[in-house]
Amino acid sequence: MQFSSWLDMRRISAMCPKFPILWPNSHINRHGFLDATLFVVLMQILVTLGVCFFYDTLNPDQVYVSTEEKEQYAQLFLITSLLVAPWLENILMLLIAEIHELNFQRKGLFIVTPLIFALLHVIPSTLFPANMSMRFVTSYIGFYIFLKQYDLHKLEIGRPKALMLSSFIHFISNLTGYTTAFIYLLLFDAESIFSA
Repeated sequence: MQFSSWLDMRRISAMCPKFPILWPNSHINRHGFLDATLFVVLMQILVTLGVCFFYDTLNPDQVYVSTEEKEQYAQLFLITSLLVAPWLENILMLLIAEIHELNFQRKGLFIVTPLIFALLHVIPSTLFPANMSMRFVTSYIGFYIFLKQYDLHKLEIGRPKALMLSSFIHFISNLTGYTTAFIYLLLFDAESIFSA
């Protein structure tokens, strides 16, 4: 099959972006670590803003009544999801990935393991309600990135450091979501106070 000079396959393949995109010669960005972290942060910001905006838009008359029990639960949930969940979930994810790799080699590894954890994250939450399909997709993408970053770094820097690196991305993702929701709620409360 002949291609014209303007549709040469070598030129088309040269136009594809090379990864890592950001700081390609940086040692810290080997295997696209900064690219993956930036992508997860931007995804969390957009999803959290969307969830907050549409939840407020669809439920304008709903008022949150704060009680001491709800505040204690929210504080415990916040602390555990920032300090315990990234490390514990990544350890469990890697354990499932290792079991999968022992039984089925690497076939379907990056599909099955993130799928299991995405399904576990689609639990209705009264504290932070969200569209379940959107939560499933974003959780799947996040856990795929966590597992892929671990897999790319484990031979180069060792398994414990690769686990810490993957868990750090998970921590940054959770922190970004909570920070975005907190800033949105501060702005929303300030807007409702000044409009009254």
